[in-house]
Amino acid sequence: MDELMQYGKKKLSQYENGGLREVITGKKKSLRLGIIGIGRHCLANLLPNLPFLPVELISVCSAHKENAEFYGKKYGAQSFYENFDDMIEEQQPDLIVGSVNVEKHPQMITSALTKNIPIFVEKPVADSLNDINDLIKLDSKNQVMVGFQKRFAPNYRIIKNAIRDKTYGELHSLHLEFGVGAFNEGIEKFLLEVGIHFIDLIKYFTPGAQIETVLKNEIKTGQINLNITFSAPKNVIGNLHLSSNFDWSNCHERVLMNFEKENIIVNNLVDFSSKENSKSILSIPLEKVSKKRIVTENWHPNYVSGDMENSSLQQAGFLPELKHFCQWVIGQEKNSISNLQNAYETHKLIEQIINSLT
Repeated sequence: MDELMQYGKKKLSQYENGGLREVITGKKKSLRLGIIGIGRHCLANLLPNLPFLPVELISVCSAHKENAEFYGKKYGAQSFYENFDDMIEEQQPDLIVGSVNVEKHPQMITSALTKNIPIFVEKPVADSLNDINDLIKLDSKNQVMVGFQKRFAPNYRIIKNAIRDKTYGELHSLHLEFGVGAFNEGIEKFLLEVGIHFIDLIKYFTPGAQIETVLKNEIKTGQINLNITFSAPKNVIGNLHLSSNFDWSNCHERVLMNFEKENIIVNNLVDFSSKENSKSILSIPLEKVSKKRIVTENWHPNYVSGDMENSSLQQAGFLPELKHFCQWVIGQEKNSISNLQNAYETHKLIEQIINSLT
């Protein structure tokens, strides 16, 4: 009997998006999805998530129609285009996922909004604050979601919730570092294409943050080091180190947060540890005189288990952000975590950094 009850719970959980009708009929409701752009990012980080989303891929658009057809057929698409305006006009999908060059974003977003179709678009949304502001005015129904996937990474969501709920007390300081390989398209492009994710995390963790200082050195062309300090309300201070002076086969990221009660460290998205802060009596740190171990909690994904919750797509935030997008289109979530206004605020920080360098 217990086994049957467990099976029943699992079976019912499959219908969480569709309600009683799906429980009775056994038929899943699916959203008709159109994808625009079939480059490396889409192939590696977006398309593999489709089987785990309540969507049916109906159409793919690519600059080369042959690519759209080759990859689209693998996921069941039936129509293929070179021009996204034609795809949107003729197919009228329920939602769109766009992964194209930034200069095409405004036109693609405008085309989708004109047909009242929700659209997910990768960062950066546009090249300038003015362009983003124009899109905000056009997006009166808040139908654009921006691909800041680190906001949806499970460990970073834990940190965000801890800040909100004061799980570890008040936040005191935040340190972020991100290292990649050589980037030869200039500092501004480096900030918009690579550094933007960590600049966005500053806004995500500490709304109201403002840039204080920016230091730069460039060892060789494309090998950039930026050290950025910032402050935020409630007496929070922080530092961001961005570097393209490592190598692309050894990229790394690290977030260190000092709270009132504990320190939190997340390495490379997945290794999470929390450690109780040092306590003192008569100015003497207790750990220097006591054998009692300061409590440390560690967690990292169990890749051996092989389920989606432990997958790199889940831990990096790609699957959770697309799930959120679908749930928002269905009406189960609000588009408040990663929308055009969030993109505007992050872009403002980027412009502050660029202006500090000139």
